Amino acid sequence: AHAATVLGACDWVDAAVVSTDDDRYRAEAERYGLPAPFLRPVELAGPEASALDTVAHALHSVESASEQQFDVVLIVEPTSPGRMPADLLAATDLLLDDHATNSVVSVSPIEAKHHPRKLLEVRAGALVHHRPEGASVVARQQLSGAYFARNGVCYALRRRCLVDRLGIITDRTLPLVIDRPLANIDTPLDLEWARFL
Repeated sequence: AHAATVLGACDWVDAAVVSTDDDRYRAEAERYGLPAPFLRPVELAGPEASALDTVAHALHSVESASEQQFDVVLIVEPTSPGRMPADLLAATDLLLDDHATNSVVSVSPIEAKHHPRKLLEVRAGALVHHRPEGASVVARQQLSGAYFARNGVCYALRRRCLVDRLGIITDRTLPLVIDRPLANIDTPLDLEWARFL
C-alpha cells in the first residue's frame, strides 16, 4: 500500500508492476492499484532466488507484454514504507544527470556506535576488534569518515546495469543520502519502528 501510494504520486513513472510468486500478495498489490500481471516462475520463488533475477524477470516480462523497452528501472521494495515521491525523483534525477552513472542507491548515515572501527567479533571464542585500529579508539571524536547503510528506499538502475551487469552497486554507483529516520523492515521490531515513525 505504501509503495503503491508513492508510485501513484509519480506521474512521470511509465509503468509500475509488482513481482510476486504469491496470489495473496498479487491481490493486495492490485487492491492498491499496482498491477501484478504475472507470477514469478518457481525458480525465482525460493530463498535461493536473487532480487536482481526477479527484477530482471519483471523487466523482461513488462517489456515483452508492452512491446517497449525501458531505460531506467526503479526498485521500490515494500519493506521501506517511509519513502516519499521526492526520494524516487531525486534518485532518478541523480542517475540521469550523468550518462556514465550506472545506478543510484539510497543510503542513510550510520550512527557512530556502529562505526567500522567500533565493531567487534568473536574469533576462536574470544572477543576481538573487527579492525585492528579499533583498539585505539577511546572517544567518539576519534572516529573519522562517513559511513552509510542501504535503507531500502529506492534503487535506480539503468537498463544496461540490470541486464548486462546483473548488479546494482558498480564502479559507477552514486549514493542518494537520506538523513531522516527511516525503517527498513526485516524483523518484527523493525515493523514496530516503522509504525512509530
